[in-house]
Amino acid sequence: RPTNKIPRKKNVLGISTTNLNERIAPRKSTSEEALAYALDYAKNELDSNILMIKLRDLSFKHCEGYYSKNAKACIFPCSISEMDKDDQMIEVYDKLIVWADVLVLATPIRWGNASSLYYQMIQRMNCIQNQIITHETYLIRNKVAAFIITGGQDNIQHIAGELMTFWSQIGFIFGKFPFVGW
Repeated sequence: RPTNKIPRKKNVLGISTTNLNERIAPRKSTSEEALAYALDYAKNELDSNILMIKLRDLSFKHCEGYYSKNAKACIFPCSISEMDKDDQMIEVYDKLIVWADVLVLATPIRWGNASSLYYQMIQRMNCIQNQIITHETYLIRNKVAAFIITGGQDNIQHIAGELMTFWSQIGFIFGKFPFVGW
């Protein structure tokens, strides 16, 4: 049976985890510049819808560790977002779970690790992974993730491994070359 269904454009979400910005320092962020380049390529060469979230521009609280008290206390959407209507982590949840087909995450290397904003964000994503454990509910399935890592080259593979471990746990998959770094 022939179908005339027109394929929809892919939605590519870029998340910049750097704190660096022109108000703080006179130079640009290498990770964010590379992310902007990747998103531009997705838009112009692959005809994708694109969106960049800069974590430094969002106001969201740190994880309060409800999971440590009781697995069922860590709910989705995160109870912090439910209690604090000004908490902007809900924007990240919405774009990751509902909107995005592809995630491109960019992080600088800070003291041998991903940026502190990256860790603040993923700690708040425990509620996504916890849905699998407590309710057998998968909020994310088979979305593609890729990573841009800039900074000291000694830790690029270490950070890439951490990123792949976390994002696979919440339902993302990876292509043949899932990260670039310099």
